[in-house]
Formats: sequence, structure tokens, C-alpha cells
Amino acid sequence: MTTRLRSRSGLRTGVITLSLAGALAGCQTPTAAPPADRAGGAPAPTELTLITGENDPSEVQPFVDAVERLTDGSLTVKVKTDWRPGGAAYESGIIQDVIDGKADLGVTGVRAFDVEAFGVTAFQGFLAPFLITSYDLQERVLGGAAAEATLAALEPLGLAGIGLDPGPLRLPLGISRPLTSVTDFEGATFGAREGAITAATLDALGGTATTFVPGQASGLDGMEAHLSLIANAGYDEGADSLASDLVLWPRVSVLFANAAAFDRLSPEQQAALRQAAIDARAVRLTEIGWEEDEGLTRLCRMGIKLTAAGEPALEGLRQAVAPVYDTIARDPLAAAVMEDARRLAAISTGQAPAIECTEAPASSTPSSAASPSPLEGAWEVCVTWEEMLAAGADAGENNPENIGCHVLRFEGDRFWNYRPGSEPGSHGAGFLSDGTVEIDEADQSITFHEDGYRFVYTWSLFEDTLSFRKVSFGPTARVVKPYTRSDE
Repeated sequence: MTTRLRSRSGLRTGVITLSLAGALAGCQTPTAAPPADRAGGAPAPTELTLITGENDPSEVQPFVDAVERLTDGSLTVKVKTDWRPGGAAYESGIIQDVIDGKADLGVTGVRAFDVEAFGVTAFQGFLAPFLITSYDLQERVLGGAAAEATLAALEPLGLAGIGLDPGPLRLPLGISRPLTSVTDFEGATFGAREGAITAATLDALGGTATTFVPGQASGLDGMEAHLSLIANAGYDEGADSLASDLVLWPRVSVLFANAAAFDRLSPEQQAALRQAAIDARAVRLTEIGWEEDEGLTRLCRMGIKLTAAGEPALEGLRQAVAPVYDTIARDPLAAAVMEDARRLAAISTGQAPAIECTEAPASSTPSSAASPSPLEGAWEVCVTWEEMLAAGADAGENNPENIGCHVLRFEGDRFWNYRPGSEPGSHGAGFLSDGTVEIDEADQSITFHEDGYRFVYTWSLFEDTLSFRKVSFGPTARVVKPYTRSDE
């Protein structure tokens, strides 16, 4: 039960709903202000709003947690996800929105800062192709003085650099062809996020980089991506192969603040934000390791083809991108990062080992011929907003689609969520969502794939009732109370 299908999402999570509403309305988000005294009590905490283009707040949660811990709760961070949804250039939009004061904090890939609108080239050293190719080396580079010095380059934009966040290693996914040599890249249309170094790298290899809307890879010969992204978005479906020993660069991100909002904070609060970014780094590296291992396991089960470049091809690629290194070296801050990476590579684990599958792909037997899961059939639940609040729902989940009665039907690796009395296979009145599921009976986990999102729960059965518990970010409506067997 591992086939995936992206679909429209019916049950809505609070963070997603809030961020869509805020982005579409163009509303002003709260900015830092001096805390007000509560009558007879301690000063009220200062709340900062952080915007991210990711649909899951988990990437910034270690930072959020560290801020609250370091300030004893006097400073809190509210995360708004899915900022500027549906756009190919969402990262530059996030940068501009923080500059304009629409949010206090933002996080984007460092790659987005060297576009013409901003012209910050200090971060380009992190993206030198085929240089930072292991997590050990990435950690050492980000912890160095050269990396820290790059944050000052944001000041002319009206931003304050908070810290650098590690990211997964990006690999070339070949869609129409393998991408493991200079010859393979020649003439290729290569999907990537916006950024001048990505474009220069593809140009040096004879290809063309194009910025595409996430989830819409049609017409691409390949793309840069990391393992968990490929697995979650289903980019491997129909792809030729994934380069197993060819790391392009890490997806390093930068946390930054609107300078005016940052200046309104006390020196102690400013220091706490920057220390929180440092403290979160080790946590994120551990999480990334788990996420990438899990992504590789899922890709291997789906039967992804891994293709090795080999050292001769890798050397040819390095020689081809030599002009990109010359471009990066024009910025002294970026050049210092590259030099630091070269020096640290000699005392680190260096090149990451080639990825490999350790288990056979899942059986291609149609799910209709497989043994049905114990969840097979229809389940019904009715919830009120008051019950959702008691279960921990965010205010943004106060959405008509989440409240009332729902039927959740499982058939093989498919699911439908709809109103009682509606037709489960249609997208007409009463339709809420559909997609695919991966049901693991051994550890009683279930992963819903809907509209490009991945929601993981554990499940338990007792007689004719089915209960869910959240493992990851996901709709609260599913965990409010047990579902009961239904004839729907």
C-alpha cells in the first residue's frame, strides 16, 4: 500500500489555514512591541511572527522552542507556514515581506538572496557545487566564524541576520535521463529554486535552470532535491534515476528579522534569538538525518533506481563548474566560507557515502489482491468546535470543513473523506478530501498523502471503534474522538 496520489485537501490544519488567510489578505502581522504589564503580575510576553514557505513548522520548531526556553517565556515565536503558496519565487517574496514589515522574522534558503532584487552574494560559498557534500562538513562550516560573518550582509536590506540553519543534502534527480555526468546535463532543463549560483552551475554544465512551482515538475529533465522531499512529493514517480553519489550542495537556510522589529527588542532578547538559532542547529541535524533515512527507505520500497556517477565523472563535473567558483570568490565573505569548507574537509568525513537501498522494492501486486487491512471500510465521526479546541486545535482550524460529521473510507491504498450521504468517489457536494494511505500494521501507523501534504498518525482498534493519535503535523479533527464503523 505505497502508491501515492496528490489531491485536494479537505481537512485543514490550523497553521495552513492561518497562513493562507494572512498571505491572501495581505494583513499586517504583529511586530515586536514593549511588553505591557499585567495588573499585579509579570510583564506580558513579546510575540514575534515568523513566516516560512514550508507547509510543516517542524523545521523551525527547534528554534521556536529554544527562544522560549532561553527567555523563560518572555519572548515567543508564532509560526505561519505555507507563506506565499502556489508561487515559484515564494522565497524572495518572504524576504520582501519581512523587509516591508509584514512579519517580524522569516526563514528561507540562502540561495534566494543572490537574486537581482537583493544582490546579497555573501551566502554563495555555502552553495559552491560539489564542495559541502556531507552533514559532518556542513555542521563544521556553519559553526565557523566565516559563516557567522555572512549574516552582516543582510543589514543593507533592512534586515538583521539571526542565524544559519542546516539543511538536507541536495542530489540530482534525473527525470527524463540520468544526471551523473557533464554529458547528461547538456541541454537539460533542470528544476530548482531561485538563485544565481544554481543558474550559473547549470549554465556551466550546459543545461538551463528553471524555477518551478513546487509539485509541478512537468517538462523538466531533472531537478535538485533531497530524499525526503522526493518521497513526500512523489517526484520519483516516472523519474529515470537518482544520482547516488553526487551531492550538489546543502540546502542551508538563514533566519532573519525585520531590522526595526529587531531593534525594538532588548539586548538580552536579541542575544537569545541568536543563541536559539545556534542551539537549534544540532537538533535540526539530528532530525534531518532521521527524515532523510526515512525518505530513502520509502523511495527504496517504491523501487527507485539509483545510479552512481563514479569518481572520473565527478572530477569532470568539478572541472566544468570551475568558473562558478571564480564567481563566488568575488565576494570576500563567500570566498572565506569556501576556504573554510576546503580546510575543514581535510579533517571531516568529507564526501558523504553513496546512498544505497538495503531492502527490496515493495511488491507490485495490486492492492485489491492483497490482504485487506483491518481499517478497510467506512468510519464515521461527528465533532464540534468546542471538542476540537479541547483536543488542542489551533484557532485557524475553526473551519466549516473540519466541523460536523465526516466519513473516512479506506479501500486498499486509497481513502476518501466526505459528508454522510455523499458519493465517496466523486468531487461533488459533500466531498472533503481524498488521496492515498500507507498503513503499517506492525507499528500501527498510518500516513495520509493528500494535496502534496504528508500527515502521520498512529491508530488503534477496539471492537467497532478506530482512534488516531498525531505523530506529525496534521488535522486535529481526526484525533478528537474515536470513529465508529459506518454503513456509508
